[in-house]
Amino acid sequence: MRRKIIVVIMSLVMIIGFSAQAMARPCCEKAEEASAAAILADAVFIRPFWLGCTVLGTGVFVLTSPFTLIGKNIGHSAKVLVAEPAINAFGYPLGSY
Repeated sequence: MRRKIIVVIMSLVMIIGFSAQAMARPCCEKAEEASAAAILADAVFIRPFWLGCTVLGTGVFVLTSPFTLIGKNIGHSAKVLVAEPAINAFGYPLGSY
């Protein structure tokens, strides 16, 4: 009886594992072309917003860096306040939002 349960469980694990692979997207799928409206909205509204967030985050980071040095979390502070907004502002092609 115990052997039968193990065989059933192992069979289910294999079936579920292979079905997940079959439903996965290909890794090299080509991105869709962005429309002109999406590129315009990205260039006029979204990118300036993230640029402003980067500038403000850098200012806050500089002001709070002595305290984050004491707390030994300056890396996390730099990532959240400077790096992430900068990546959002400059790291993606226009129209990708």
